Amino acid sequence: MSEREQRAESERVLAETRNWLEAIVVGLNLCPFAKEPLDAGNVRFLVSGHSELAAACFDELAGEYQKLDVSEELATTLIIYPRGFADWEDYLDLVDASNDALFDLGYEGIYQLASFHPAYQFAGTSSDDAGNLSNRSPYPMLHILRESAVEASLQSVAHPENIPKRNEALCRRLGHEGIRKLLAQAHPPGDDLK
Repeated sequence: MSEREQRAESERVLAETRNWLEAIVVGLNLCPFAKEPLDAGNVRFLVSGHSELAAACFDELAGEYQKLDVSEELATTLIIYPRGFADWEDYLDLVDASNDALFDLGYEGIYQLASFHPAYQFAGTSSDDAGNLSNRSPYPMLHILRESAVEASLQSVAHPENIPKRNEALCRRLGHEGIRKLLAQAHPPGDDLK
């Protein structure tokens, strides 16, 4: 793939990811803490070129922790994997190894990882359960969150422990077709995502 093609792919991946964040995550208030940093431009988006579990994935992850360490403005980072980890089990291996790396690098209690995937499936659900849509993204992703920001945000929301169940129920009410419509309305197919 040429450098120009890689740049075009990255732009498309970023546009689709941003559309999903705005229309679904923020639009449906799935994460009550996402709107402010997104609107302020304090979310870092990294389109990873890695397609399989390798040491380079963890070097990239460590680099993102270091960027967050030195930036007061940067709130969070999304690492997007458009070329790999499409298989759910392979992705779970990435999540497990990345959580291990977080501890090994000494970032336990400083950062935490959230996970999103096009085939996300909560334990005990079927793959077609619309409740899974609350964590389904256009591409496999790791979301690095600052523990201190998560704790502060949780203080501002009544009953934060209810957020996951509320999100699953909302996604079940909307269903797969409702979510597709929201994404299409927010950014119609064939618009500038090509």
